[in-house]
Amino acid sequence: MKKLLLINPVEKNRPKLHIYFQPLGLGIVGALTPNSWDVRLIDENFEELEILDVDLVAMTAFTPFVKRAYEIAAIYRQKNIPVVLGGFHASLLPEEALNFVDTVVIGSAEGAWEQLIIDFENNNLKRTYKGTNSFIAKPRRDLFSKNYPLASIETLRGCLNNCEFCSVSTVYEHQSVLKPVDLVISEFKEISHKHVFIVDDNMFGNRDSDRIRAISLYKELINNKINKNWWGYASVNSIAKEDELLYWAVKSGCYMFFLGFEADTVTGLKELNKRFNMEKEIVNYKSVIDKLHKYRISIFGGFIYGMDTDTPLALNERTRQIMNSNIDLPSISVLMPYPGTKIYKRFKDDNRITKTTYPDDWIYYDYRGITFTPKNMTQKELSEIMANSYKKLYNLRSIFLRAIRTLMITCNIKTALLLMSDNLMYRDIHINVIEPAYRKLLKKYSKLILKR
Repeated sequence: MKKLLLINPVEKNRPKLHIYFQPLGLGIVGALTPNSWDVRLIDENFEELEILDVDLVAMTAFTPFVKRAYEIAAIYRQKNIPVVLGGFHASLLPEEALNFVDTVVIGSAEGAWEQLIIDFENNNLKRTYKGTNSFIAKPRRDLFSKNYPLASIETLRGCLNNCEFCSVSTVYEHQSVLKPVDLVISEFKEISHKHVFIVDDNMFGNRDSDRIRAISLYKELINNKINKNWWGYASVNSIAKEDELLYWAVKSGCYMFFLGFEADTVTGLKELNKRFNMEKEIVNYKSVIDKLHKYRISIFGGFIYGMDTDTPLALNERTRQIMNSNIDLPSISVLMPYPGTKIYKRFKDDNRITKTTYPDDWIYYDYRGITFTPKNMTQKELSEIMANSYKKLYNLRSIFLRAIRTLMITCNIKTALLLMSDNLMYRDIHINVIEPAYRKLLKKYSKLILKR
């Protein structure tokens, strides 16, 4: 029996992010591998790397973790064990990746991994394989670490939007593919976790058929008595127009949506090519927030700092507006010029990318590092603004007040406690003031809530 080792690499030389999301891509690779193979997954989120005697190694890595993936690849290649790399970074920069691994899978595993295994067994492994954006198999959940506090599931892949800062549409070639509802329901039934994160980049999609299908999915979750609490991503313009969809989402177990507000000005949204957030004056966002809260859905709101239209005064005002909003879990991040995005190309053409010693500098591309020269401020000024904004958003008083407000709006103490836990997690990530003993208590506390 041949042995396949799947590895989920985590960078060791940067402050650790709190990773709550199962590596679905590796689970799909495991499912597509023939039963004649022995498959094991090592997840560096929870365990140390073991150097095992295997026939083939496969990894996936986002940009800030790709350096670690290359380090692991070097170890196994020295033992003459072929290494395959997939994921967003390798899909966008296959030429770079091929300097460190034997084979790159571009795009989805489906349609590529099956042929790769055949070629490997015939000693004819190729340098690149390109997957098809389709749903063939459910991920092998038995491979995932039991330490993940919530499960992840994919019901839609890709996004038809074309935001300047996002690489999703590039990787999936501006396509959006739906997983059949019966396959989603079957997968939900296999999930033992009480809480589920739906990883779709835009779960409502862009087409009327996407909306109809989403409502159908929520109704089937109810009809099949799935009884899970779930949250996911949605676009601001979709939420603003919906009532029926939100009604069925809540009935099926939805308690939170992540909304990419990104900017609080029309000029900022135009810069990011997120004009759809400006429909019907959505840019004030209050109507969207009020609508979600009317359905007792919490709001995980994302904002970007460091755009060319930003000034120190504008960023301080953005922080003030977030503080005064009714967003339950705010998330602010530095503009990140990921490879494959329009912003990366523009900044590179203007010689504004400052972290360019690749692959070493990829570790800074994690929404916290400042990797470019801002237009209207220095890097130091942007760093100081971020630090001050983190302190304002994640001080204990702000977190406590948000938890009380969430409780009053949702009338759900479990949701309020979950959101308070997430706010404390962001405090830990960005301010790093939580003592180790308290951090351990917070981790246990979060798991306890998620089991109920």
